Amino acid sequence: MTGALPSRATLLGRTTSPGRRRGASRALRAAAAAVVVAGIAGGCAGEQPLPAPRPQGVPAPAPAVPADRAAAVHAEVEEAVAAADAAGDAALLAPRVTGAAQEVRAARYRLRQLVEDAPAPAPLGGEALRDVVPAVGLPGAQEGEAPERAPAPAEAAATFPRTWLTITQSPEAGQAPQLSVLVQEDARGPYRVVTTAGLLPGAVVPPVAAPEQGAPPVDPASAEGLVLSPEDAVAQYAAALTDPEATEAAGFADDAFRREVLAERAEADAVDFFALETSRSPRPGSVRAVATADGGALVVGVLESRSVQAVEAEGAVLRLDEQTAALAGREDAPGRLEQRWLEVVALSVPPAGDGGEPAQVQVVGADRVLVEASAS
Repeated sequence: MTGALPSRATLLGRTTSPGRRRGASRALRAAAAAVVVAGIAGGCAGEQPLPAPRPQGVPAPAPAVPADRAAAVHAEVEEAVAAADAAGDAALLAPRVTGAAQEVRAARYRLRQLVEDAPAPAPLGGEALRDVVPAVGLPGAQEGEAPERAPAPAEAAATFPRTWLTITQSPEAGQAPQLSVLVQEDARGPYRVVTTAGLLPGAVVPPVAAPEQGAPPVDPASAEGLVLSPEDAVAQYAAALTDPEATEAAGFADDAFRREVLAERAEADAVDFFALETSRSPRPGSVRAVATADGGALVVGVLESRSVQAVEAEGAVLRLDEQTAALAGREDAPGRLEQRWLEVVALSVPPAGDGGEPAQVQVVGADRVLVEASAS
């Protein structure tokens, strides 16, 4: 007996033919245009008689990146990325792009070299819809009273590395707004993009501090004031993406990315001539988070996803889609197909409630690219 099953797609997890997969991806990008981006002193001693004691005032937060410098960084990032995209050369990204963002773009360059009509990487540039720059100084309150969940003075002094989130909208038709995370490792280093993700259709990005203040970072390992720590939120979403029956899924609102990934899984499970094993886990050290105005956190993390499809029926064979075949170097897998993806997810983690039913985590952005495939 022989059988055929297209392998996983590179965007949003569609298990379809290449034509159908590209159509779905373009539709999601076009729908993403409807994304909602929600807006958001001291005393001294005098001569006798001494005045009554008064608490020290707490300095207000200030942005680590002033508006003119932010505009310059945007221009430098856009220039470097545009040059690398035009040349299909990931080495040109180095001055302004690193980490998972560089890996994702390099994977897309490779796919376009192998498959002419493979999806291009989303542009990084255009209008800056939101700049969530890091804060310097301690966010305080009147009469020296620090607000609830304010960072400690040492934390609020903007220790390095500094994290800056920005949302940009390319003028190109059909492009979703892009959420990018930039990091400055030390005082002498530049801000470089470490992750990017397209905003999902209908996603609502929560308001954060005003640009003239900056936003304090959130400890990825801490759940203080949140329904989940940023690291736990990313790990639990990985479980919900991998297993439709996972108990962790109840903590997340429905989203387009998870629907696509689980639809792919269901389509694969419907074929009985091979065994499918999948795994997905957060990349260590990839989770970054900043505080939102409601006491929650805007979180971005990177997932490593793998699958193994092993043919079990005699004479059966897996037929590979064009992109998977290009990476694997053959058009079918008579015995075994292994694939690896990088996935970037952006989550809105709500603040902890007052003992009632906890609010669900909202998924606001995602990107997925196939980076490796081998068939035998």
